[in-house]
Formats: sequence, C-alpha cells, structure tokens
Amino acid sequence: MEDLKINNFVKIKKSAFEEDDMLTGTDNFQGKIREINKYEDNILYLIELDSQSLDCLSDNYIVEAVKGGEVYTEYNCYGKDLKKAERRDADKQYEIALDRVEKIETAYWEKEGYKEPEIDDAEIDNLIDDFENSEHFEKLNNKYKEEVAAVVTNFSDFAVNYCYTDLENFTQEDLQEICLELIPRKVFAEVGFFEAYSPVMIRFLYFLKECGIREDIEAEIKILKEISKKIVSSSQDKTSWGMAKNMAMSAQEGGFDPLDEQDMADFIEKHNANIDNGQNNPNPIKTKFK
Repeated sequence: MEDLKINNFVKIKKSAFEEDDMLTGTDNFQGKIREINKYEDNILYLIELDSQSLDCLSDNYIVEAVKGGEVYTEYNCYGKDLKKAERRDADKQYEIALDRVEKIETAYWEKEGYKEPEIDDAEIDNLIDDFENSEHFEKLNNKYKEEVAAVVTNFSDFAVNYCYTDLENFTQEDLQEICLELIPRKVFAEVGFFEAYSPVMIRFLYFLKECGIREDIEAEIKILKEISKKIVSSSQDKTSWGMAKNMAMSAQEGGFDPLDEQDMADFIEKHNANIDNGQNNPNPIKTKFK
C-alpha cells in the first residue's frame, strides 16, 4: 500500500464503491486527502472530491445524501482503495462544480419548505454586548468573563453549522453533542476556554430566558453543571481530538503557529518530510513561534 499523506491527490479505485449501490462501478473519482483517521484497526482517509468527481454526482445521489445527513462532497476510503494521482482540475473548476451541487441541495430544502438556520453575526454581537451589561454577566468571575465572546460565538456556530438549529431552538441532545463531541474534537484553545464553557453558558441561558428567547432552561442548566468537568477533561484527551485539532496541537508543540496559514503549510511540509525519512512521530524544527 502506498504511503499516503494529508494534501496528497489520489484516485479512488472501483473497489471503494462495491457496497455503495449508487456508485458501483464508478471509475472517475479523484480528490485530495483532507483527514487521516484511525477506525477500529484500520486507517480511513477522508477525500475531498475534485470538480470532475462532483460533476459525476447525479441530482438523485445528492438528494439522497442530503436526506441521510451525509456529506456528498467527501468520501471515506481505506488505503487499499486509493492510488496517488496528480491534480486534474483548477480552483475555478472546483468552485463551479461545488456551486452546482450546492444549488441542488438548496433546491431540495426549498421544496421541503425547510429554511436552514443562518448565523446573524450582528445579532450575536448585540446579544453578547447586552449579556455583558447584564447582572448575569456580573455573576461570573473575571477569568470566565474574558471568555464570554468566544464561548457564545462558538456555541452559536456549532448549533447552526453542525446541529442545524439556533440559540432559541437547540435541544438537550444538541447541547450534549456540542459540549461533549464537537468541542473536544474540533476546538483548539487554551484550557481556560474549556473551563469557562459551562459557567458562561449557564449564565447566558439565564440571560436568554430573561430576554424571552428561551423558556424552560432548567434541564439544560442541569446538564451543563453535570458535564462541566468532562468538557475540560475531554478537551485535553488526545483520543477525543479530530485530525485538524491533532495537527494544530502538534504544530504548536513543534513551535509553529496554528493560526498562521503559511506556518501551518510549512509544518505540514516538514511533517510529511519527516515521515518520508522514517519518523513515525516527527518533531518539526521550531520556528520563531513559541
């Protein structure tokens, strides 16, 4: 099996689609490796499909994927089903292909009478401002007050983009998914952010109730109190991290700045070069970022 790395372009072999009735026999799928994840005793590669692959997706396939809550622009494959390839499209071609499939998804939701929640940045900013001028904000200690904007913005983002809901309508299940799955897996931040998450959200819920945005909040507050410590411990547990967070943490440990696009590109290049040199856990050369 070939040595495959993040950002490699690959061809997806026919064998990958043997159990996918709608794609059986497909032999024209290629893309870029975006994530590498361990699944049981195997390694799964998340492939971002290129423009030619997206063009092969039928309207029916896209609609069925949307109905099933699946991401149709990506495909998970085992290494045995992949072969290194050269990129065959340009950024503009990809944008056009992505626009086509997204329009098909939008048309489906419109037909169903569903309006996808959207984040109104100005509204969120106003809520945060009002919260910071309320008695509920004053009940937080100074350390937690510093994290209010980050916590509320993060929760709203996850509610809309991953749970397809909003601050008014999120459920207890949404709350637990965000706090115990999404945050530990995806959020790269100092430990103080995770320590503040539950206390800030508890006071923010009282504020939302006072504003008439939410009604019964007691069950959600009980959950937040119960999982407060678990949010922190899970966020520091490497087994809970997604590939992107793993990469960011490794970059920081190696002296690279995870928030700097060029620095992360340098880190990935160094990371892949160290793998080529036979290092299983490469420790990148440090840069000016400490």
